[in-house]
Amino acid sequence: MAPSFPRSSSIFSRNSVLSKNSRNSKSDFDAPSYDTNAEFRACLSKTVAELSSQPCSLPPSFIINFVRRCFCLELSDVDFAQALTALDYLRDLQGRWKKEIDAAFNRLNITAQDASDPQHSEVARKFPNVMVWYKDISNKARMIDFLYTQVYVGLRRWVLVNQMMLEPFDKANCLALLNTLLPPLHRDSSTPTQQLSTAILGNHRDTFFKFITTFESDPSILEPIMKQGARPGDDNGWPALYDVVDRYLNATLEMIDECTLINEPGQISKSGVQRRTDSGISFGPDFGPCPTISQSSDSEKPLPHFPEPNTGTSKHGSLLERFASLSTWGKKKDPRKEQQRERREQQREFERSLRKMQSCKEFNSRSSSTKSTKSTKTSAKFNATISFDLTDDKRRRLIDEAQARKAVDAAEADQSIGQAI
Repeated sequence: MAPSFPRSSSIFSRNSVLSKNSRNSKSDFDAPSYDTNAEFRACLSKTVAELSSQPCSLPPSFIINFVRRCFCLELSDVDFAQALTALDYLRDLQGRWKKEIDAAFNRLNITAQDASDPQHSEVARKFPNVMVWYKDISNKARMIDFLYTQVYVGLRRWVLVNQMMLEPFDKANCLALLNTLLPPLHRDSSTPTQQLSTAILGNHRDTFFKFITTFESDPSILEPIMKQGARPGDDNGWPALYDVVDRYLNATLEMIDECTLINEPGQISKSGVQRRTDSGISFGPDFGPCPTISQSSDSEKPLPHFPEPNTGTSKHGSLLERFASLSTWGKKKDPRKEQQRERREQQREFERSLRKMQSCKEFNSRSSSTKSTKSTKTSAKFNATISFDLTDDKRRRLIDEAQARKAVDAAEADQSIGQAI
């Protein structure tokens, strides 16, 4: 029988000498190791998986506003520094409206078989307006794809042209940007739209690669690219591309809004999707809440409400109050200092009340003079005056408090002089 040797511990193992678990276990074979971190990660993953789904994309209104601020009508005002971010947002917007239209088809129970053979479709027999809407929305989707094709190619062309025209010319940066905007593709690569094939994208990439390599020797090579698609009277093709981008953003937002409104086949009429309008008037509890549609919010899924802060006060006070009380706990208090502190507090309260009484007296005199001069113009509800009668008792009390204050000040002065001596 072969002798058994003890297993050597590694500094990277969980039960090594440097591990806390090895201090409590004699051997790896005595009991199975227990990793608290692994269990915590498992519980956290399970909890996150059970949560309700939240939107993972930015709101369409935010994307549209960002793109319009980045790509302005004037070419000199275009923020090319944020161009890559805007292009990523446009890609997300392209995927967003596709998800919304698929979700609308699922809510209407429209399948590919219903679309290919509407004559034998049960949905077409029950709801003929649904198939009419399906054809209309399909035409809009093809138009949006066509616009996005022009936006995809045109914006990338201008971003590369701007990078090449920066001084000093940096060939390495231009090639890096070319690989980012138009990466190399193979036959099975996915394309952003059906109109853009791998051959077309490869042709654009090869063309700009030649421009980058020959730009230093011939800078005028970019003039045909800048004037491509220019309308009569325009210096370059940027205004025409701006109009295409604007049309694409408007069509995409309209598509998302229309698909979001659809919840059941009965909402679709001959004129299109029935939009429920909220007049702001409640007709009773029988009617449910009517969803309102705004241009700024695009029917995103509501985010979870943050927990409201607990305004209830504990009988022991807040954490900071308890910490402040503990900071002075155990210190011996001086009776003289405590008495002086109480006297100063009383003096402050007295001065505060005296100032308040004086201000009330001034207000009373001012209001009475105003009332005597403008009594005919004042309203009845503003005729109330503040009365302040200084009786003998109050006057005597004020004199006593003033004398006590002088005595306290004199005692403190004598004490300070004695300490100085």
